[in-house]
Amino acid sequence: MLRPCLVGLALSGLAVLAPVADAASLQAPVSESAIDEGPGEALGATPCVGGMAGIYPCNNVDLMAFLPIATIGGGGGSDIWGWTDPVTGHEWAILGRTNGTSFVDITNAASPVYVANLLTHTGTSTWREIKTHGNYVYIVSDNNGAHGLQIFDLTRLRNVTNPPVTFTAAQADGHYSGFGRCHDVAVDTQSGFLYCVGTDTFTGGLHILDLANPTSPPFVGASNTASSPKIGYIHDTQCVVYHGPDVAHQGQQLCFASNPFVSGAGGTRHDRLTIIDVTNKGTPSVISATRYPGSGFAHQGWLTEDHRYFLMDDELDEMDFGHNTKTLMWDLLNLEAPVFMGFHLGPTTAIDHNQFIKGHYAYQANYTAGLRILDLTNLPSASLTEVAYFDIVPSNNNASFSGAWGNYPFFASGTVIVSGMSGTNTGGLFVLRPSLSADFSVSNQPSTLGTCAAAGSTGDVTVSPSFGYVGDVTFGTTGLPEGAIAAFAPAGASVPGNSSLTVSADGVAPGSYPFSVTATDGTITRQASATLSVATGVPPAAILAQPSHGAADQPTRPSFTWQPTPGATSYELQIASVPGFATTVQSATGLGTTTHTAATDLATNTTYYWRVRAVTACGTGPWSAPRSFTTAAPLAGCPLGTTAQTHFSESFESRPRWSHSGTGDTWQASRARAHDGTFAMHAADSPGVSDQRLVSPAVTLPPATQSPVTLQFWNWQDMESAAPGGTDATQTVGCRDGGVLEVSDDGGATWTPLETQLLTDPSDGQIGTGTGNPLAGLGAWCGSPQDWLNSVADVTAWAGHTVRFRFRMGTDQANGREGWYVDELKVQSCQPNPTPTLAISDVIGVEPGHHEHSPLLTFAVSLSAPSAQPVTVEWSTADGTAFGGLDYRTASGTVTFPPGSTSQVIDAEMFEDDLAEPAETFLVNLSRPVGATLQDDQGIGTILDSEPEKPGTRPR
Repeated sequence: MLRPCLVGLALSGLAVLAPVADAASLQAPVSESAIDEGPGEALGATPCVGGMAGIYPCNNVDLMAFLPIATIGGGGGSDIWGWTDPVTGHEWAILGRTNGTSFVDITNAASPVYVANLLTHTGTSTWREIKTHGNYVYIVSDNNGAHGLQIFDLTRLRNVTNPPVTFTAAQADGHYSGFGRCHDVAVDTQSGFLYCVGTDTFTGGLHILDLANPTSPPFVGASNTASSPKIGYIHDTQCVVYHGPDVAHQGQQLCFASNPFVSGAGGTRHDRLTIIDVTNKGTPSVISATRYPGSGFAHQGWLTEDHRYFLMDDELDEMDFGHNTKTLMWDLLNLEAPVFMGFHLGPTTAIDHNQFIKGHYAYQANYTAGLRILDLTNLPSASLTEVAYFDIVPSNNNASFSGAWGNYPFFASGTVIVSGMSGTNTGGLFVLRPSLSADFSVSNQPSTLGTCAAAGSTGDVTVSPSFGYVGDVTFGTTGLPEGAIAAFAPAGASVPGNSSLTVSADGVAPGSYPFSVTATDGTITRQASATLSVATGVPPAAILAQPSHGAADQPTRPSFTWQPTPGATSYELQIASVPGFATTVQSATGLGTTTHTAATDLATNTTYYWRVRAVTACGTGPWSAPRSFTTAAPLAGCPLGTTAQTHFSESFESRPRWSHSGTGDTWQASRARAHDGTFAMHAADSPGVSDQRLVSPAVTLPPATQSPVTLQFWNWQDMESAAPGGTDATQTVGCRDGGVLEVSDDGGATWTPLETQLLTDPSDGQIGTGTGNPLAGLGAWCGSPQDWLNSVADVTAWAGHTVRFRFRMGTDQANGREGWYVDELKVQSCQPNPTPTLAISDVIGVEPGHHEHSPLLTFAVSLSAPSAQPVTVEWSTADGTAFGGLDYRTASGTVTFPPGSTSQVIDAEMFEDDLAEPAETFLVNLSRPVGATLQDDQGIGTILDSEPEKPGTRPR
């Protein structure tokens, strides 16, 4: 029997992910088939009566429908998620399967319609995880070759008129190939970032994408890098914009990770809840990492809606220790020191798998015990109560890995969907309708109320019914600071209903105070989180945090953070291309948190400036002191302070100095396709076995002082990949035929594949075994087809060596394609620029007078070339024929050039007098440069008389 979530096991010959544990330590059971043992029978609405809904044990949950897995695409069931069409209001179940993804319209819960099937990007796998953002679904798979991230536009389902239809992998709306395997995917729907965990990158930690472009999301950051903490393997995570009670972290983007961290040479695992600040995607930081007793394998968890508590499940403790289903409870009042509150034991021995929280209920998919629903009313006292269940495995509740994989409880209709993995009348889609106790919820808008001195602040409070609640409630608050007074008008309401909340805070110190708005009918009490922001005057200038001043190599979609301003209700931010903010490229207002991500990509290799100001109920504060930052160079370019140097190039237009050989060799110059010019080198994807080799002449690479050293080339591909469905349905790797790039620094005696060194266009997956391809097992390209793309490989590791590059085309015993074209190749380095020079201009101005002349003379200070480091130079004024204190203001200071900047100014102030006199001059001298040399160190300022008719002259 296979442990479905422990992908660290060696499956199909693939190696264990080191951060999980070795196979022996996980005690891998014998594999159980993930394929449905029988079609079962489609079932319609069946109420839960006397503890049974047909053959299924139940309590307070009705069966609305069951669709066997064989009727909705086949294979075995995996993860499940939901989507509500914002236009039609239709509710959709999105069911992951071993061989694809099913889309089922469950708007009529008793009569669901199987509408579409999206085939897998590579092959079959037990693991297929799903999340949505907006109108797009994001699908990942573990232990499935180069599956990567599939992206599908859900609005396309509206246009299906003759269901079911099948979409091939190529018909998806997007694909991200920056990883192959991904165990689970999380989306912070408020900030718009996607987090993959358990990938084959970054030791299985966070792999972060920006969903601003939903079908082509760029990579923006990761954990386990040189600039981020070594968190290790993460099995599952929930990522949110935090609005819980810990004021120090409100507004930050945080991930709450189930983190089976492995340490030490022996691979000791420390299961823990790890809270990660991902506000700055380039440098995530750990807020806390807390272990818990009795651990088997930290698996998954979910926050309560107020972000105060976290429920967590451990996937192996039931099997390892023999107790009933255990739900772990955490108090997150202080995120830097989470408190393990204890655990709840369920009524069965089933293993818990995935749970989610809606309102004050937790919805758990507990394998053989099916869906279990727990009431969280008494969670503050570490007590949970099971109030409903639907057991999709009637035969047993054993501690085994079969039954319910996941559930989705977030539909407005109250429908809950559950995915069954395999087995007759178990594998498939369950559409359920809980009948929980009548209840209500309370909400408040805005969530932050701002007061100024004695003035009050008003918001709206709403109570909404659920499960048929009818009754009256009384409103109140808890947690307000001493001196704050809350008043409701009216004091109560019939549900559904509304009230107006006014809070005054005369005498309360400036600051932000979390509190709760409550509603009670005497038996049930519900609450909503709120914040009181108290100000007594216009706020001071905001204090910026990240990026730091002069930060280099920043992403083109940077995230900005700043310190909370006491009493702030919102913030404003500006990004400009010049220090004085005369040219603002982006701005944002009404920001409710102390973090913001640029709305669109900024230019690469460019210096920008940013600033923030706070808004309170008393008014808008001054702008913060601005900071500069410089964006990173493009992957094929050179960073600031360096110049690109080409050391070798080949366009294949004349007789190339390349050799070619190998089994079935077809490499030749071809006119059929070329990226530029007339010719490109081409190798056919032959219908028989071949190993075709194209070898460059010897190339001497520059020294590492000119890093990065890159090999860049354009290529076009049409090769046989692992097509889904048909005879390839069991193919679990990315390529059947493929192209490989290699390097040798010993004259061709040995060759090293360039795969992990690829900066763009990563490989499409491994070449499969068993079909005769000589390159079997190697990572390869196999676009089918892929248009011309610029591939860039970092070869700095071979800097200073004489090398040869080899392009290999490997094919199996059948099914040829057009093949592989290579064109416009070059080896490039980035040579540091000479030390830049500084110069200052001369300037002429008219002294201020009755003709409204400016009192300032503005000297331009220029840097001959941009620098990757800040450049500074001191300056001071000196007398010429003009006198300091009489004709101009004596001054001195320091000019700073942020990285990438080449121009700054010095403003000198002129004085007015009543004397007629000739032109006068004073000097601005530059001295003590850092990061540059002085070319012109003296600027001459000339002051012209504003009124030549004035009598007299100043005695000298």
